[in-house]
Amino acid sequence: KLSDIRIVPNPYNIKDPLLLGYVLDENNRRISFYNLPSEVTIKIFTESGNLVKTINHNPLNRVGSIDWDMLTDNQQAIASGLYIAHFETPSGDTAYQKFLVVR
Repeated sequence: KLSDIRIVPNPYNIKDPLLLGYVLDENNRRISFYNLPSEVTIKIFTESGNLVKTINHNPLNRVGSIDWDMLTDNQQAIASGLYIAHFETPSGDTAYQKFLVVR
């Protein structure tokens, strides 16, 4: 169910000492989406409605999670602010969730 999807961490605060053990890449940024259906498209928008990233989740092994390095489709790091994640399955089911990024 799309209502089971979780965005972690939320809020994302780069200065949070608990994140030091969580981040994986050299740029110290990562947001994870958990409990995803086997096929889903995630579109991430700014609060003003600008599309910054599209992620197609269709893993061969059907794992229900994916990590995002917080880079836009143009390979730019996202700024602090409120973001909206739009989830859509191939059958047309949709859901929205908000998450906050603090740098």
